[in-house]
Amino acid sequence: VSGRPKSVGVTYTGGLTDITGGSVNARPLVLCNPNRRVADAPDGTPDFVDASCFARPSVLGTIGNAQRNLIRRPGVINSDLALFKNVSFGEKLRVQFRWETYNLFNHTNFNDIDTDLTLSLNTTTNVITQTNARFGQPITARSPRVMQGSLRLSF
Repeated sequence: VSGRPKSVGVTYTGGLTDITGGSVNARPLVLCNPNRRVADAPDGTPDFVDASCFARPSVLGTIGNAQRNLIRRPGVINSDLALFKNVSFGEKLRVQFRWETYNLFNHTNFNDIDTDLTLSLNTTTNVITQTNARFGQPITARSPRVMQGSLRLSF
């Protein structure tokens, strides 16, 4: 299943932060497709959003072009398996043993990602950088493999 859409939140620090000239914060500029998966973080956590695709509006009155629901959350890969065996004892007594496994291959399914973009302007070097280290990385995961067994007696 493909992931659900999510919007990008943005915070500007350093330099001019009220770019729109009002109380509403400007949206970031989108330079490329941010949904392409980039290399994993040094600790092995996957990055699902390319932060280099976002830029800070630099001209007073610019509102940015990032639309709503721009980012896709990670999809779900799930395989379930159920096995059962019916055993009869006489005409009226039956026993059923059932074993169910959810997320059989124990694939890590991330639930949500951090989409809080922080664009900071270094006023001495005049360089804009994205300073949220967790941007584009997962913040929650779905449940791991779950197994359950049951025994049913029918008479």
